[in-house]
Amino acid sequence: MTPCLSSAEESSNNSTWNFYEDHADRYAEETAAVDMGEIYKRFEKFLPRKGTLLDAGSGSGRDTKHFLEKGYLVRAFDYSPKLAAISSLFTGIQTEVRSFEDVSEREAYDGIWACASMLHLSKKEIQTSLAGLSHALRINGVIYMSFRYGETARCDDDGRFYSDLDENMISQIIEHSECLKMQEIWISIGEDSFKGNGEWLNVIAKRSGGSDHA
Repeated sequence: MTPCLSSAEESSNNSTWNFYEDHADRYAEETAAVDMGEIYKRFEKFLPRKGTLLDAGSGSGRDTKHFLEKGYLVRAFDYSPKLAAISSLFTGIQTEVRSFEDVSEREAYDGIWACASMLHLSKKEIQTSLAGLSHALRINGVIYMSFRYGETARCDDDGRFYSDLDENMISQIIEHSECLKMQEIWISIGEDSFKGNGEWLNVIAKRSGGSDHA
């Protein structure tokens, strides 16, 4: 792993985008079978039946397909055109090509699933993107996010940019948002395509402003 220059932290998309475009097929194949069952359960307990979800950074389409099969209404996007095409074929719904900056919906979703996708943004970009995502949630809607556990901004040997976060860092980001409140935070050991297992920071936050679904 190598540290990234400050300029890379502010504009981290190019080398990361190139990586996923160049390795889309292999990435999709290696992530499609990862067991997400326990995390799905922790997320879905906050959702209404047949709720509307956004899979933000959908990758192979693994999670989009799961949520569709559970009866949720799902909209999905990925920044990589090749991954979006793979996801569209796998899930049967059109996966849009767009970035977190393009999320402009207002109170459209009961849940947003951002699994291992915002981790490629700089800390400043995470803050900005989370503000947009929070406005896209309905009152009491929830967002799930996951990051590599740590405290540094770095590039791996493949040129992918990462913002590793710990509990304190993500808590500060959420506290700085206009309307999100932390619900759950935990560390897990999980798979990272191409790199093996490692520690992950998992977060569920809720948009405040009303009563619970339950």
